[in-house]
Amino acid sequence: LYIEHYPLFGNHEYQSGYEIHADITSYGGSTISTGFPKVVYRQDGGTWEEMVMTLNSGITYSASIPVSGCTGTVEYYIEAQNDNGKQEFHPMIGAPDPHSFTFDGDRVLSASNTAVCTGSSTGDIILSCYTETITDWEKRHNGGLWESIGFTGESYSETLSEIGTWEYRVE
Repeated sequence: LYIEHYPLFGNHEYQSGYEIHADITSYGGSTISTGFPKVVYRQDGGTWEEMVMTLNSGITYSASIPVSGCTGTVEYYIEAQNDNGKQEFHPMIGAPDPHSFTFDGDRVLSASNTAVCTGSSTGDIILSCYTETITDWEKRHNGGLWESIGFTGESYSETLSEIGTWEYRVE
């Protein structure tokens, strides 16, 4: 049983999840056991959680490690097991010395709706990972000039009246 994985390390821009990939080979005709491989992870020294990785094709598996908050440290390792009971970790020692990376974000806008019909609500567009005072939200239509919305809250929504591409930013 062999795990080939190029770990995430260093600092990364904030995103809601971090994709990892691994090629896992089980030798001797054994298959990978049900419920494996899995990524075991924790954020900021918290409780270890686990997630079964998805088989993409052949021997390549992937998973997206979710995070919360705007900054943090993620530790993780990959665990595989085959039907003969052979078990492997990456890194080799697993939890005592896991892979580790950090993340941080500055002024992240997120929206549940990315495609909206005319006459429908944008849904909540939420600003997170900011430390400054919000002085205004701005929007533009089809790459035009930015215009003030006159709103200073953390989340904004509106009903669109025109077809096209709408962009939003916070000042």
